[in-house]
Amino acid sequence: MEKPLLIQQYLIYYPIATIVLSVSVASLLRRGLVQRWIPIIATLGIVFFLINIYILNYPGGSDFLIFRNAGVAVLEGANPYADVAMVSPPTALPLFALMASLPVNTGLLIWTTVNIGAALALIPLSQGVLQMQTRGKFKALPTALLRLSIATVALSLPIYWSIGLGQLALLESLCLFAALYAQGKNWPILAGGALALATIKPQTILPFLLLFLRKSDFRTWVSFTFIVLVLCLASSPLDVLPLRMQQELMNISRLAAPGAANDYSFEAPFNHTIIGIDYALYCLGLRDRAVIRITQIVILGLLGGGLAVEIYRKGLPRGGACALVAIYSCIFLYHRFHDASILTLPLVYAWSRALKTGRPGRSLFIATFIALLPIFFIHPKLVEVVVEAISSKWGGIKWLLDALVLPYATWFALIAMGLLYMALKTAGDDADEHTTAEQ
Repeated sequence: MEKPLLIQQYLIYYPIATIVLSVSVASLLRRGLVQRWIPIIATLGIVFFLINIYILNYPGGSDFLIFRNAGVAVLEGANPYADVAMVSPPTALPLFALMASLPVNTGLLIWTTVNIGAALALIPLSQGVLQMQTRGKFKALPTALLRLSIATVALSLPIYWSIGLGQLALLESLCLFAALYAQGKNWPILAGGALALATIKPQTILPFLLLFLRKSDFRTWVSFTFIVLVLCLASSPLDVLPLRMQQELMNISRLAAPGAANDYSFEAPFNHTIIGIDYALYCLGLRDRAVIRITQIVILGLLGGGLAVEIYRKGLPRGGACALVAIYSCIFLYHRFHDASILTLPLVYAWSRALKTGRPGRSLFIATFIALLPIFFIHPKLVEVVVEAISSKWGGIKWLLDALVLPYATWFALIAMGLLYMALKTAGDDADEHTTAEQ
């Protein structure tokens, strides 16, 4: 890493991010916080976010280039899956073709701007989703805290990485939130369209389908199915579509092989950036990949089955169910830290309910909020370096550090799910909120 980038990262970015984050936590823990400072800190954070992306550290767009190359192949009539790095489904190919229709630098600038807009829209859209899903029962954050929450999320590491790589995670979050918003507004065709676009990341959308199992969602499913077919056929002729899907799965398998880019083992170059049950099980000491796969499926099945039962029986407030599904989606199968933007929704939900709910639920909502923060702000590479440094001095506890510390994002996501579930069972519905102190 070059010296200017080091200075930018450690002497500018982290101090500002720490200030914004500290004020956010203080808004929950310290009721005497001087309110007039919140808009100033929030504005500082948002302005620096824009300066950081556009001037100090303009995105390299390595993933954007992979997507664009696939789009070039589509426009030329070639096979976009000839590149093993291409693992996005056929529904993403029209978007990639659009990227390829522009010059590289122009496309990257536009894609970066779209991602920045998505990052700034996540909080307001999350609030809109929760209000629509709860028929107005959810209490939105005050204006000053809304700005602060936008700055907090915008300065988080998942947002920074997603924009820097030119990833699809922010668009994915935006599509899923838009689908939930449209569902709450009873716009089934738009909901189905947003879900269809969200298939660009299948492992993220699948858990969200648990929220679309009501009889009133039938038209959404019809719209969803139709638009998925249109997206697939828009860039892949019907006779080659099955083959391309097969090649996509082969690429996924190759990249997940031992030592490959998407592998969760210590042999892989980027294993520390993975969030998932399989990575946690590996860190716990399991080495048989078949056992890890089966155990992961069982754990995810139990969690998903429990959520499905609660949602079907309406045993949870609707806003809380959406928040729980969002956390569940982040650990469902394979994810990386840039996918954690989906956790914006539960972060907003816990933040607002902590401000409005009386005891004992308030403490549980605060704990949920705090449990989500390490996923947003603790750098996985730093954790890996610290674990290696400690292990070199006290080798006897390396196994414990590997098990408890390395997969910290997965553990905190599971802890946040448990805390939020207990908070919902304790505090009840969104309509049962009570203001405990003057904001």
